[in-house]
Formats: sequence, structure tokens, C-alpha cells
Amino acid sequence: MNRDQVTEGQIAQAAKTVYHEARHAEQWFRMARWVAGESGSWIEDERVVYADIASDIDPGILSKAAAQPLRSTSAGHTDDPTSGDAARMLALNRQMLAETDAWWTQVYGEKGQERGNVLFDLAKHQGQEAICQEELDAARGDVKTAERERADVQAALAGAGRSYAAQLAQYGDKVAGGNATFIDYLLLSFEDLKVTLLRGRTAELDIKLADAQRRVADAYKELLLTVGPGRVEAREKYQALAEEADTRALAARVEAEWETSGAR
Repeated sequence: MNRDQVTEGQIAQAAKTVYHEARHAEQWFRMARWVAGESGSWIEDERVVYADIASDIDPGILSKAAAQPLRSTSAGHTDDPTSGDAARMLALNRQMLAETDAWWTQVYGEKGQERGNVLFDLAKHQGQEAICQEELDAARGDVKTAERERADVQAALAGAGRSYAAQLAQYGDKVAGGNATFIDYLLLSFEDLKVTLLRGRTAELDIKLADAQRRVADAYKELLLTVGPGRVEAREKYQALAEEADTRALAARVEAEWETSGAR
């Protein structure tokens, strides 16, 4: 975003990304709060029980989570449980608990292994895609290099052809005048040799260019196969994970609100 000017679409995309990643941070912080609420504190024994999340979060953040435990009874902030504020807080707390439970189950709970398999499968496909993309980019680079080299050689060949034609005309005049020398013949032969060599180099570059173009086609086909149904399925499974679906839903709401505000 370090540009002098950005479009509305770029700003909207940046907002989506910020909200998406911030929501992930909130998810892990809230899960830590939930653990603190369940166990009562982040004492050493509980660190063992909840070792996975404890290793994923900075100790300082864990301390802050422990100071804000999330419990089923932590909603009331008024003396009157029938007041509107208390009812709203209770409903919000229940929603937060339900969301947090779903995240915990998916990440560290009974669905954790399933999530690990999904992430592994997606990473495998992304790795294969990256390799294919790298090969495609390299082949495209070779095509551009071969095209530049061929253009340079063709320009040199055109110049050599003009030089040979001029030298041939001069040599013909001297032969006609009876004053041609062996040196004149050597100069003409040298110009002819340059043309021959440059034509040979052009033929070599034609082969090099054709080979690079073939590799581009092959790499592109391989990339299409890599991003085929298996890649799509792996991506869909990843997006369906509880914590990821939640962040995507938030990002979609941000985008919708941005579009609505922009239309006003």
C-alpha cells in the first residue's frame, strides 16, 4: 500500500485482509481466555494440559488472557440479572462461548487431527503449484531472453548483409576495372563469413526459442493440472474450517459494508 494513489478496490482488499488476520488473533486470544476460564488459571499443570495453545501464544498474552477468563457465568455486569444490559451481555457471552468452543474443537480438540490433515493437504498442493509456477516463470524468462538475443542477431545480420552487399559492389567494380586485389577478395570473404555465421546463430536461436516456448506450454499444462480439482477441493476444505470460515464471514461483512458506504 506504499503507493501515491490507491484505488477503492485496493483499500477494500486491505481492509478485508486486516480484519481477517485481526480476527485470527482474536480467536486465539479468546481460546486462551476460555482455557483460563475452564481451568481457573494458567498454572504450570494447566500449561501441560493445554500445552498446544500455550506453545502458540506469547506468555505475556497468556497472562492477559488469564486476567480476562471467559466463563459461562462471566457475563453479568449488573446486580439485576433481569436488566436489559445483563440480558444482552449474557446473550453475547453465550455467543462468544459457542464460537470459541467451535474454534477450540477444530484447532485443538477432537477435530484437530482433521484440521492438521486439511492444512497438510493444502500445503502439499500449494507447494506443487509453487514449483510449477516457478518452472513456468523460468521458461517464460528463457523465451524473453531468446527473443532478445534473436532480435539482436537479426539486427546484426541485417547490418552484415548491407555491408556485404556494399563490399560486393565495390569488388565487382574493381574486377571490372582490372584493379581488384587479393586483399579486396579477403575483405569480401570476411563480410560473407560474417553473414554466414550470423545466419547460423539465428538458426540456433530459433531452436532455443522454440524449446523455451515448448517448455512454457508444458509448464502451463502442468500448472493447470496442479490447480485442478484436487487443489480446489483442498482449498474448499481449508475455507470450511471453523476458524477460517469465521474470518472469511467477517471479511465478507467488511467488504459489504465498504461497498454500501461507498455507494452513498
